[in-house]
Amino acid sequence: MREIKFKGKHNGGWKYGYISYDYHKNEHQIINPQGTWPIISETISQDTGLKDKRDKEIYENDIVKTDQGIAIIVWNPNGSWCIRKPDARIYELQYWKVEVIGNIHENPELLE
Repeated sequence: MREIKFKGKHNGGWKYGYISYDYHKNEHQIINPQGTWPIISETISQDTGLKDKRDKEIYENDIVKTDQGIAIIVWNPNGSWCIRKPDARIYELQYWKVEVIGNIHENPELLE
């Protein structure tokens, strides 16, 4: 069984760990050994459990470079992590060598 991690944006930076929701404060939080961090809900991204060709963890909503261009990491309702190319075609991530070059929250211009 693999550990399911998340990331979320907190005060301009990213926090990594487990996701939680504080109903009293009405906010999502990342919890890790360093503490508990309120995060921007729209930036929550799940770890895919895979790494790119530079050994960097790949998260949902990451923008990746493939040998055939730029794509976004998405969850396929069929039950697998995929890359979605700009033409909306979807391919299973595990069969591609990718390099994380950004994410949709900080680098949307990479998709233009």
